[in-house]
Amino acid sequence: MDSGNEKRDILIVNYQELSKLPPVLSLIETLVKNHFSITVITIDSNRVSGKYKDDNILFYYLADKKENNPVDFILRKKKIRSLVKAQMEHHRIIWTTTDITVREIGKILFQYTHILQLMELVEDLPYFPRQKLFMCNLKKYAQKAKAVVVPEYNRAHILQSWWNLNKTPHILPNKNCMLGNMRQGIDEKYRKYYQRLKDEKRKIIIYQGILTKERPLEPYAKAIEMMKEHYCFCIMGNDVNGEAAKLKEKYECVMTVPFVNPPQHLFITALAHIGILSYYPVQIRHYSILNALYCAPNKIYEYCGYGIPVIGNDIPGIRFPVELYDMGYICKEMTAENIQTGLKCIERNYEAMKKNCLKFYGQADLDTIICDEILNF
Repeated sequence: MDSGNEKRDILIVNYQELSKLPPVLSLIETLVKNHFSITVITIDSNRVSGKYKDDNILFYYLADKKENNPVDFILRKKKIRSLVKAQMEHHRIIWTTTDITVREIGKILFQYTHILQLMELVEDLPYFPRQKLFMCNLKKYAQKAKAVVVPEYNRAHILQSWWNLNKTPHILPNKNCMLGNMRQGIDEKYRKYYQRLKDEKRKIIIYQGILTKERPLEPYAKAIEMMKEHYCFCIMGNDVNGEAAKLKEKYECVMTVPFVNPPQHLFITALAHIGILSYYPVQIRHYSILNALYCAPNKIYEYCGYGIPVIGNDIPGIRFPVELYDMGYICKEMTAENIQTGLKCIERNYEAMKKNCLKFYGQADLDTIICDEILNF
């Protein structure tokens, strides 16, 4: 692209909480590092964007409105579309990060050079929340987009089939590229959790991420409880359903850490010895039930970036990378015995798996994928 043009390069629109989407933070980091001038329209109630002081990046903030009132829903869409229209007078490309963002902006996307990115596997979504009569027709937006971007190989081919796309979507891994960029130190409000784990004498097995029925953790708690003289089980995430609290009450090995704003959570991650990947197919909202089977977890890159071997259940999205790179153990059955077998296997091969984790993390080149492949048109 011709940097001499007075227009800014890319408008990123993210109608979701920025702190909950590390892949969007990695996208921003990569574009800024490669000297693109970008503007970001996003929800950012935790103000994780405050770290950016570069002249090449501007932020506009959206309110995180609940979708209970139809009038508010329509007014919000009008406000977002008006903001996008005004900004696209000064930008070459619009990059949407989620399916809901596409719905919010709507048909004006057809006027622009559009990159459509998806964080989840979704065929379509309701035009109005909580109804199925009128659908958004994501297929139409994907077919007209300049590029479609997904985080996982199988998802790319599923979407090409669902949407009859001429080209297979680009695969942009959910790699966190901020692991080595933590010079500011840990925030004071998280220090007590960090220090407690740093002082822990046992090896730390960690699960980090959302806590839902799609990500069951009790089998791991049962197994680790039987080995609690050697391990503790750290669960880090927003415990909205009280799942972590219940496990902590039931199992002595469990320690809990609340949601920690990215990239601050990486200070906790780096203390772990083994990382847990837990995904089961459950129907959640409008997302495909295949979403969990072909998962693309941010946490696998965060674990592996610190050389932390992983243990997980047997689904394609986990088995393929773990076995290909020999960087952990896949449990055929989620029993305490099988999990214990997996932990012992990792311990016997720890140093080799640690090296393989770092190799896996290093092979995902976001600079090349974003700058030379996705934006090469």
